[in-house]
Amino acid sequence: MDHFVGRRKELDLLESSFGTPCAFLMYGRRRVGKSTLLKRFCQGKRNIYINCIRGPEDINLRYLADVISNFTGTEHDRYVDYYEAFRDLERICSEETIVLVIDEFQYISSVSPEVKSYAQHLIDNSLDHKGSMVILCGSSVRMMRSLGEDGSDPLFGRFRRMIDLGPLSFGECRMLHPGMSDIDCMRLYLTVGGIPRYHVEIVQDTYGDCIRKNFLSDGWMTDETENLIMSEFSPGQRYLATLSAISNGSVRLKEIAERIGVEESTCSEYIRELEKAGIVSSVNPMKGAPKRRTYYVSDDMIAFNYEVLVRRSALIGSDRTDEALTRLTPYIDTFLGRRFELFCMRFIIGNYPVTEIGRWWRDDPRRNVHEDIDIVARMISGNVRTDLYIECKFTKEKVGFHVYNILDSRVSQYMDGGNHRLGFMSVSGFEDDFAEFARDAGILLIGPEELFGHRPVPEI
Repeated sequence: MDHFVGRRKELDLLESSFGTPCAFLMYGRRRVGKSTLLKRFCQGKRNIYINCIRGPEDINLRYLADVISNFTGTEHDRYVDYYEAFRDLERICSEETIVLVIDEFQYISSVSPEVKSYAQHLIDNSLDHKGSMVILCGSSVRMMRSLGEDGSDPLFGRFRRMIDLGPLSFGECRMLHPGMSDIDCMRLYLTVGGIPRYHVEIVQDTYGDCIRKNFLSDGWMTDETENLIMSEFSPGQRYLATLSAISNGSVRLKEIAERIGVEESTCSEYIRELEKAGIVSSVNPMKGAPKRRTYYVSDDMIAFNYEVLVRRSALIGSDRTDEALTRLTPYIDTFLGRRFELFCMRFIIGNYPVTEIGRWWRDDPRRNVHEDIDIVARMISGNVRTDLYIECKFTKEKVGFHVYNILDSRVSQYMDGGNHRLGFMSVSGFEDDFAEFARDAGILLIGPEELFGHRPVPEI
Protein backbone atom coordinates (compact mmCIF):
# COMPACT_ATOMS: atom_id res chain seq x y z
CA MET A 1 0.00 0.00 0.00
CA ASP A 2 1.25 3.49 -0.92
CA HIS A 3 1.13 5.43 2.32
CA PHE A 4 1.46 8.81 0.61
CA VAL A 5 -1.86 10.66 0.68
CA GLY A 6 -2.84 14.30 0.35
CA ARG A 7 -0.34 17.15 -0.01
CA ARG A 8 -1.62 17.95 -3.51
CA LYS A 9 -1.48 21.70 -2.92
CA GLU A 10 2.12 21.61 -1.69
CA LEU A 11 3.27 19.28 -4.45
CA ASP A 12 1.64 21.45 -7.12
CA LEU A 13 3.36 24.52 -5.69
CA LEU A 14 6.78 22.88 -5.74
CA GLU A 15 6.27 21.36 -9.19
CA SER A 16 5.18 24.68 -10.69
CA SER A 17 8.38 26.28 -9.37
CA PHE A 18 10.79 23.58 -10.54
CA GLY A 19 13.19 24.78 -13.21
CA THR A 20 13.18 28.39 -12.04
CA PRO A 21 15.80 29.67 -9.60
CA CYS A 22 14.14 29.82 -6.20
CA ALA A 23 14.33 28.81 -2.56
CA PHE A 24 11.63 27.45 -0.29
CA LEU A 25 11.38 27.16 3.48
CA MET A 26 9.36 24.26 4.91
CA TYR A 27 8.65 23.52 8.55
CA GLY A 28 6.26 21.48 10.66
CA ARG A 29 6.23 19.34 13.78
CA ARG A 30 7.92 15.96 13.84
CA ARG A 31 6.07 13.09 12.08
CA VAL A 32 3.95 15.45 9.98
CA GLY A 33 5.41 14.15 6.71
CA LYS A 34 7.86 16.83 5.56
CA SER A 35 10.57 14.42 4.47
CA THR A 36 8.06 12.10 2.80
CA LEU A 37 6.64 15.00 0.82
CA LEU A 38 10.05 16.28 -0.28
CA LYS A 39 11.28 12.83 -1.28
CA ARG A 40 8.11 12.38 -3.35
CA PHE A 41 8.79 15.73 -5.03
CA CYS A 42 12.42 14.79 -5.73
CA GLN A 43 11.48 11.57 -7.53
CA GLY A 44 12.61 11.70 -11.16
CA LYS A 45 14.68 14.86 -10.64
CA ARG A 46 18.42 15.33 -10.23
CA ASN A 47 18.66 16.05 -6.53
CA ILE A 48 20.93 16.24 -3.54
CA TYR A 49 19.05 15.30 -0.39
CA ILE A 50 20.93 16.13 2.81
CA ASN A 51 19.31 14.86 6.01
CA CYS A 52 21.22 16.64 8.78
CA ILE A 53 21.99 14.73 11.94
CA ARG A 54 21.61 15.84 15.53
CA GLY A 55 25.21 15.78 16.75
CA PRO A 56 28.62 17.45 16.53
CA GLU A 57 29.87 19.33 13.50
CA ASP A 58 32.35 16.61 12.59
CA ILE A 59 29.63 14.00 12.04
CA ASN A 60 27.58 16.24 9.76
CA LEU A 61 30.66 17.30 7.76
CA ARG A 62 31.56 13.67 7.17
CA TYR A 63 27.96 12.93 6.17
CA LEU A 64 27.90 15.91 3.79
CA ALA A 65 31.05 14.63 2.14
CA ASP A 66 29.45 11.21 1.60
CA VAL A 67 26.26 12.67 0.08
CA ILE A 68 28.07 15.02 -2.27
CA SER A 69 30.59 12.33 -3.26
CA ASN A 70 27.74 9.98 -4.16
CA PHE A 71 26.17 12.70 -6.32
CA THR A 72 29.34 13.73 -8.15
CA GLY A 73 30.98 10.31 -8.35
CA THR A 74 34.20 11.67 -6.86
CA GLU A 75 35.49 10.60 -3.48
CA HIS A 76 35.88 13.13 -0.69
CA ASP A 77 36.84 11.91 2.78
CA ARG A 78 35.44 14.83 4.75
CA TYR A 79 35.12 18.58 4.71
CA VAL A 80 37.26 20.79 6.92
CA ASP A 81 34.33 23.11 7.59
CA TYR A 82 30.90 24.10 6.29
CA TYR A 83 32.38 26.83 4.11
CA GLU A 84 34.15 24.19 2.04
CA ALA A 85 30.98 22.04 1.82
CA PHE A 86 28.74 24.90 0.74
CA ARG A 87 31.31 26.04 -1.82
CA ASP A 88 30.93 22.64 -3.49
CA LEU A 89 27.14 22.86 -3.28
CA GLU A 90 27.27 26.29 -4.93
CA ARG A 91 29.34 24.90 -7.78
CA ILE A 92 26.96 21.98 -8.33
CA CYS A 93 23.86 24.22 -8.30
CA SER A 94 25.44 26.54 -10.86
CA GLU A 95 26.43 23.73 -13.25
CA GLU A 96 23.13 21.87 -13.67
CA THR A 97 19.47 22.05 -12.73
CA ILE A 98 19.03 20.26 -9.44
CA VAL A 99 16.87 20.24 -6.34
CA LEU A 100 18.96 20.74 -3.22
CA VAL A 101 17.14 19.75 -0.03
CA ILE A 102 18.71 20.36 3.37
CA ASP A 103 16.42 18.55 5.80
CA GLU A 104 16.50 19.21 9.55
CA PHE A 105 18.49 22.34 8.81
CA GLN A 106 18.25 23.47 12.42
CA TYR A 107 20.65 20.71 13.50
CA ILE A 108 23.57 22.36 11.70
CA SER A 109 22.51 26.01 11.91
CA SER A 110 22.05 25.91 15.70
CA VAL A 111 25.50 24.40 16.26
CA SER A 112 27.23 26.42 13.52
CA PRO A 113 25.31 29.69 12.93
CA GLU A 114 27.62 30.67 10.06
CA VAL A 115 25.85 28.02 7.97
CA LYS A 116 22.93 30.43 7.48
CA SER A 117 25.26 32.93 5.78
CA TYR A 118 26.69 30.21 3.55
CA ALA A 119 23.15 29.15 2.59
CA GLN A 120 22.29 32.79 1.85
CA HIS A 121 25.33 33.11 -0.43
CA LEU A 122 24.39 29.90 -2.24
CA ILE A 123 20.83 31.13 -2.87
CA ASP A 124 21.98 34.58 -3.99
CA ASN A 125 24.80 33.53 -6.29
CA SER A 126 24.36 30.05 -7.76
CA LEU A 127 20.71 29.38 -8.62
CA ASP A 128 20.27 31.70 -11.59
CA HIS A 129 22.76 29.88 -13.81
CA LYS A 130 20.72 26.70 -14.37
CA GLY A 131 17.50 27.32 -12.48
CA SER A 132 18.34 25.16 -9.46
CA MET A 133 16.04 24.99 -6.48
CA VAL A 134 16.93 25.01 -2.76
CA ILE A 135 14.60 23.79 -0.02
CA LEU A 136 15.49 24.26 3.64
CA CYS A 137 13.36 22.09 5.91
CA GLY A 138 13.15 21.47 9.65
CA SER A 139 11.09 20.20 12.57
CA SER A 140 11.98 22.98 14.97
CA VAL A 141 9.03 25.15 14.04
CA ARG A 142 10.16 28.16 16.05
CA MET A 143 13.72 28.16 14.75
CA MET A 144 12.83 27.47 11.11
CA ARG A 145 10.10 30.09 11.03
CA SER A 146 12.54 32.71 12.33
CA LEU A 147 14.70 32.22 9.22
CA GLY A 148 11.97 33.78 7.12
CA GLU A 149 10.49 36.20 9.64
CA ASP A 150 13.46 37.68 11.51
CA GLY A 151 14.71 40.70 9.57
CA SER A 152 18.19 40.33 11.07
CA ASP A 153 18.63 36.74 9.87
CA PRO A 154 20.91 36.25 6.83
CA LEU A 155 18.19 34.20 5.11
CA PHE A 156 15.42 36.76 5.55
CA GLY A 157 13.78 37.63 2.23
CA ARG A 158 15.38 34.71 0.34
CA PHE A 159 12.39 32.38 0.13
CA ARG A 160 9.76 32.32 -2.60
CA ARG A 161 7.38 30.68 -0.16
CA MET A 162 7.33 29.52 3.45
CA ILE A 163 5.39 26.26 3.73
CA ASP A 164 3.94 25.51 7.16
CA LEU A 165 3.12 21.82 6.72
CA GLY A 166 0.15 20.97 8.90
CA PRO A 167 -1.69 17.75 9.72
CA LEU A 168 -3.70 15.77 7.21
CA SER A 169 -7.48 16.03 7.13
CA PHE A 170 -9.71 13.30 8.51
CA GLY A 171 -10.63 12.23 4.98
CA GLU A 172 -6.97 11.84 4.03
CA CYS A 173 -6.16 9.84 7.17
CA ARG A 174 -9.23 7.70 6.56
CA MET A 175 -7.55 6.42 3.37
CA LEU A 176 -4.73 4.96 5.48
CA HIS A 177 -7.10 2.65 7.41
CA PRO A 178 -9.10 0.67 4.82
CA GLY A 179 -9.95 -2.06 7.32
CA MET A 180 -11.23 0.22 10.06
CA SER A 181 -14.81 1.36 10.58
CA ASP A 182 -15.67 5.03 10.09
CA ILE A 183 -16.37 5.61 13.77
CA ASP A 184 -13.17 3.89 14.95
CA CYS A 185 -11.18 5.87 12.42
CA MET A 186 -12.74 9.05 13.78
CA ARG A 187 -11.84 7.98 17.33
CA LEU A 188 -8.23 7.42 16.24
CA TYR A 189 -8.13 10.78 14.46
CA LEU A 190 -9.38 12.54 17.59
CA THR A 191 -6.68 10.73 19.57
CA VAL A 192 -3.58 11.36 17.44
CA GLY A 193 -4.71 14.10 15.08
CA GLY A 194 -3.74 14.20 11.43
CA ILE A 195 -0.08 13.25 11.85
CA PRO A 196 0.66 10.83 8.99
CA ARG A 197 3.41 8.86 10.71
CA TYR A 198 1.06 7.85 13.51
CA HIS A 199 -1.58 6.62 11.10
CA VAL A 200 0.96 4.70 9.01
CA GLU A 201 2.42 2.97 12.08
CA ILE A 202 -0.92 2.26 13.77
CA VAL A 203 -2.30 -0.48 11.52
CA GLN A 204 -4.83 -2.23 13.77
CA ASP A 205 -8.43 -2.63 12.60
CA THR A 206 -10.19 -1.48 15.78
CA TYR A 207 -9.72 1.56 17.97
CA GLY A 208 -9.38 -0.59 21.07
CA ASP A 209 -6.50 -2.52 19.51
CA CYS A 210 -4.87 0.78 18.52
CA ILE A 211 -4.81 1.91 22.14
CA ARG A 212 -3.81 -1.47 23.58
CA LYS A 213 -0.90 -2.12 21.23
CA ASN A 214 0.47 1.39 20.78
CA PHE A 215 -0.18 3.26 24.02
CA LEU A 216 -0.40 0.62 26.74
CA SER A 217 2.15 -1.86 28.01
CA ASP A 218 5.15 0.09 26.70
CA GLY A 219 3.76 0.56 23.20
CA TRP A 220 5.84 2.66 20.81
CA MET A 221 3.68 5.76 21.45
CA THR A 222 4.28 5.66 25.20
CA ASP A 223 7.26 8.04 25.13
CA GLU A 224 6.26 10.05 22.06
CA THR A 225 5.20 13.18 23.95
CA GLU A 226 8.41 13.41 25.95
CA ASN A 227 10.56 12.72 22.90
CA LEU A 228 8.73 15.37 20.89
CA ILE A 229 8.99 18.09 23.54
CA MET A 230 12.58 17.32 24.53
CA SER A 231 13.67 17.56 20.89
CA GLU A 232 11.97 20.91 20.36
CA PHE A 233 12.40 22.83 23.61
CA SER A 234 15.02 23.59 26.21
CA PRO A 235 14.67 23.15 29.13
CA GLY A 236 12.29 20.43 28.01
CA GLN A 237 11.13 19.46 31.48
CA ARG A 238 9.63 22.91 32.08
CA TYR A 239 7.60 22.69 28.89
CA LEU A 240 6.42 19.20 29.83
CA ALA A 241 5.38 20.54 33.22
CA THR A 242 3.49 23.39 31.54
CA LEU A 243 1.58 20.95 29.32
CA SER A 244 0.82 18.74 32.31
CA ALA A 245 -0.54 21.71 34.26
CA ILE A 246 -2.84 22.81 31.43
CA SER A 247 -4.08 19.25 30.89
CA ASN A 248 -4.88 18.94 34.58
CA GLY A 249 -7.13 21.98 34.68
CA SER A 250 -4.78 24.91 35.28
CA VAL A 251 -5.85 26.91 32.24
CA ARG A 252 -5.01 30.50 33.16
CA LEU A 253 -1.52 32.00 33.31
CA LYS A 254 -1.48 32.55 37.07
CA GLU A 255 -2.71 29.01 37.76
CA ILE A 256 -0.16 27.45 35.40
CA ALA A 257 2.73 29.47 36.85
CA GLU A 258 1.79 28.47 40.40
CA ARG A 259 1.45 24.84 39.38
CA ILE A 260 4.92 24.60 37.82
CA GLY A 261 6.61 26.91 40.36
CA VAL A 262 7.83 29.79 38.16
CA GLU A 263 7.11 33.51 37.78
CA GLU A 264 4.23 34.47 35.52
CA SER A 265 6.60 36.22 33.10
CA THR A 266 8.64 33.02 32.72
CA CYS A 267 5.52 30.90 32.36
CA SER A 268 4.18 33.31 29.74
CA GLU A 269 7.33 32.73 27.68
CA TYR A 270 6.87 28.94 27.89
CA ILE A 271 3.28 29.26 26.72
CA ARG A 272 4.23 31.65 23.92
CA GLU A 273 6.80 29.16 22.59
CA LEU A 274 4.29 26.29 22.81
CA GLU A 275 1.78 28.41 20.88
CA LYS A 276 4.36 29.14 18.17
CA ALA A 277 4.91 25.40 17.81
CA GLY A 278 1.17 24.78 17.46
CA ILE A 279 1.00 22.68 20.63
CA VAL A 280 -1.00 25.06 22.83
CA SER A 281 -3.80 27.45 21.86
CA SER A 282 -6.05 29.85 23.68
CA VAL A 283 -9.83 29.76 23.76
CA ASN A 284 -11.60 32.50 21.83
CA PRO A 285 -14.52 33.76 23.98
CA MET A 286 -17.58 34.83 21.97
CA LYS A 287 -20.74 36.83 22.63
CA GLY A 288 -19.94 38.12 26.10
CA ALA A 289 -18.12 35.07 27.45
CA PRO A 290 -15.47 35.94 30.08
CA LYS A 291 -12.44 37.58 28.42
CA ARG A 292 -9.93 35.97 30.76
CA ARG A 293 -7.32 34.23 28.60
CA THR A 294 -7.54 30.47 28.97
CA TYR A 295 -5.38 27.83 27.32
CA TYR A 296 -5.73 24.27 26.11
CA VAL A 297 -3.46 21.65 24.52
CA SER A 298 -4.27 21.79 20.81
CA ASP A 299 -2.05 18.84 19.78
CA ASP A 300 -4.37 15.82 20.00
CA MET A 301 -1.72 13.19 20.75
CA ILE A 302 -0.14 15.23 23.54
CA ALA A 303 -3.55 16.01 25.00
CA PHE A 304 -4.45 12.31 25.00
CA ASN A 305 -1.18 11.44 26.69
CA TYR A 306 -1.71 13.86 29.55
CA GLU A 307 -5.49 13.89 29.94
CA VAL A 308 -5.95 10.12 29.74
CA LEU A 309 -2.73 8.17 30.15
CA VAL A 310 -0.73 10.25 32.61
CA ARG A 311 -3.67 11.47 34.65
CA ARG A 312 -5.07 7.92 34.91
CA SER A 313 -1.74 6.10 35.15
CA ALA A 314 -2.84 4.28 38.30
CA LEU A 315 -5.46 2.48 36.21
CA ILE A 316 -2.87 1.13 33.77
CA GLY A 317 -1.30 -2.19 34.69
CA SER A 318 2.08 -3.30 33.43
CA ASP A 319 0.87 -6.23 31.36
CA ARG A 320 -2.93 -6.56 31.63
CA THR A 321 -3.79 -4.23 28.77
CA ASP A 322 -7.35 -5.53 28.32
CA GLU A 323 -8.21 -4.66 31.92
CA ALA A 324 -6.45 -1.33 31.64
CA LEU A 325 -8.39 -0.41 28.53
CA THR A 326 -11.67 -1.32 30.21
CA ARG A 327 -10.85 0.93 33.17
CA LEU A 328 -9.76 3.77 30.90
CA THR A 329 -12.72 3.63 28.52
CA PRO A 330 -14.99 6.11 30.39
CA TYR A 331 -12.16 8.66 30.50
CA ILE A 332 -11.31 8.04 26.85
CA ASP A 333 -14.95 8.65 25.93
CA THR A 334 -14.94 11.96 27.82
CA PHE A 335 -11.71 12.95 26.11
CA LEU A 336 -13.06 12.11 22.64
CA GLY A 337 -16.14 14.21 23.29
CA ARG A 338 -14.00 17.26 24.08
CA ARG A 339 -11.71 16.76 21.07
CA PHE A 340 -14.76 16.31 18.84
CA GLU A 341 -15.71 19.90 19.60
CA LEU A 342 -12.33 21.07 18.25
CA PHE A 343 -12.77 18.81 15.22
CA CYS A 344 -16.16 20.39 14.57
CA MET A 345 -14.67 23.88 14.77
CA ARG A 346 -12.14 22.99 12.09
CA PHE A 347 -14.94 21.35 10.06
CA ILE A 348 -17.04 24.52 10.15
CA ILE A 349 -14.06 26.71 9.24
CA GLY A 350 -13.27 24.44 6.29
CA ASN A 351 -16.79 24.39 4.88
CA TYR A 352 -18.40 27.76 5.60
CA PRO A 353 -17.50 31.48 5.23
CA VAL A 354 -16.46 31.92 8.86
CA THR A 355 -14.98 35.26 9.95
CA GLU A 356 -14.66 34.43 13.66
CA ILE A 357 -15.19 31.30 15.74
CA GLY A 358 -14.96 30.35 19.39
CA ARG A 359 -17.01 29.30 22.40
CA TRP A 360 -19.47 30.88 24.81
CA TRP A 361 -19.81 30.06 28.49
CA ARG A 362 -20.96 31.49 31.79
CA ASP A 363 -20.66 30.41 35.41
CA ASP A 364 -23.21 31.18 38.10
CA PRO A 365 -21.43 30.48 41.42
CA ARG A 366 -24.56 31.22 43.42
CA ARG A 367 -26.41 28.35 41.76
CA ASN A 368 -23.23 26.36 41.07
CA VAL A 369 -24.22 26.25 37.40
CA HIS A 370 -21.98 26.20 34.33
CA GLU A 371 -23.59 26.81 30.95
CA ASP A 372 -21.88 26.80 27.57
CA ILE A 373 -22.32 26.66 23.81
CA ASP A 374 -19.80 24.44 22.06
CA ILE A 375 -19.33 26.59 18.96
CA VAL A 376 -20.23 30.17 18.18
CA ALA A 377 -19.32 31.10 14.61
CA ARG A 378 -19.76 34.43 12.89
CA MET A 379 -20.28 34.19 9.14
CA ILE A 380 -20.76 36.72 6.38
CA SER A 381 -22.32 35.69 3.09
CA GLY A 382 -22.72 38.62 0.73
CA ASN A 383 -23.77 41.48 2.99
CA VAL A 384 -25.58 39.24 5.46
CA ARG A 385 -24.03 38.43 8.83
CA THR A 386 -25.19 35.28 10.57
CA ASP A 387 -24.30 34.01 14.02
CA LEU A 388 -24.26 30.22 14.12
CA TYR A 389 -24.71 28.44 17.47
CA ILE A 390 -23.74 24.76 17.40
CA GLU A 391 -23.92 21.87 19.85
CA CYS A 392 -21.54 18.94 19.22
CA LYS A 393 -22.28 15.37 20.32
CA PHE A 394 -19.87 12.45 20.18
CA THR A 395 -22.12 9.86 21.80
CA LYS A 396 -23.90 6.67 20.82
CA GLU A 397 -27.29 8.34 21.23
CA LYS A 398 -28.95 10.26 18.44
CA VAL A 399 -29.63 13.93 19.04
CA GLY A 400 -33.26 14.79 19.72
CA PHE A 401 -35.45 17.52 21.18
CA HIS A 402 -33.84 17.36 24.62
CA VAL A 403 -30.52 18.63 23.26
CA TYR A 404 -32.28 21.14 21.02
CA ASN A 405 -34.29 22.61 23.92
CA ILE A 406 -31.13 23.26 25.97
CA LEU A 407 -29.36 25.08 23.14
CA ASP A 408 -32.46 27.02 22.12
CA SER A 409 -33.00 28.14 25.71
CA ARG A 410 -29.42 29.40 26.09
CA VAL A 411 -29.49 31.28 22.82
CA SER A 412 -32.87 32.85 23.62
CA GLN A 413 -31.83 33.80 27.15
CA TYR A 414 -28.27 35.01 26.71
CA MET A 415 -27.61 35.95 23.10
CA ASP A 416 -28.40 39.39 21.67
CA GLY A 417 -30.80 38.34 18.96
CA GLY A 418 -29.96 39.41 15.43
CA ASN A 419 -29.72 37.08 12.48
CA HIS A 420 -28.76 33.69 13.81
CA ARG A 421 -29.12 29.99 13.20
CA LEU A 422 -28.93 26.91 15.40
CA GLY A 423 -26.90 23.87 14.43
CA PHE A 424 -26.12 20.37 15.67
CA MET A 425 -23.23 18.08 14.81
CA SER A 426 -23.66 14.47 15.84
CA VAL A 427 -21.56 11.44 15.06
CA SER A 428 -24.60 9.20 15.66
CA GLY A 429 -27.14 11.24 13.72
CA PHE A 430 -30.56 12.54 14.76
CA GLU A 431 -33.92 11.21 15.89
CA ASP A 432 -36.38 11.11 13.00
CA ASP A 433 -38.97 13.49 14.47
CA PHE A 434 -36.30 16.03 15.40
CA ALA A 435 -34.66 15.78 11.97
CA GLU A 436 -38.00 16.54 10.30
CA PHE A 437 -38.60 19.49 12.63
CA ALA A 438 -35.07 20.81 12.05
CA ARG A 439 -35.42 20.78 8.28
CA ASP A 440 -38.63 22.80 8.48
CA ALA A 441 -37.12 25.23 11.02
CA GLY A 442 -33.92 25.87 9.05
CA ILE A 443 -31.69 24.25 11.68
CA LEU A 444 -28.30 23.08 10.44
CA LEU A 445 -27.80 19.33 10.89
CA ILE A 446 -24.44 17.69 10.24
CA GLY A 447 -24.46 13.96 10.90
CA PRO A 448 -22.20 10.97 10.26
CA GLU A 449 -22.71 10.99 6.49
CA GLU A 450 -21.31 14.50 6.25
CA LEU A 451 -18.68 14.07 8.96
CA PHE A 452 -17.32 10.90 7.36
CA GLY A 453 -17.31 12.44 3.91
CA HIS A 454 -20.04 10.29 2.37
CA ARG A 455 -22.34 13.22 1.61
CA PRO A 456 -21.76 16.93 0.90
CA VAL A 457 -22.31 19.33 3.76
CA PRO A 458 -25.56 21.29 3.69
CA GLU A 459 -25.43 24.86 2.48
CA ILE A 460 -25.92 27.80 4.82
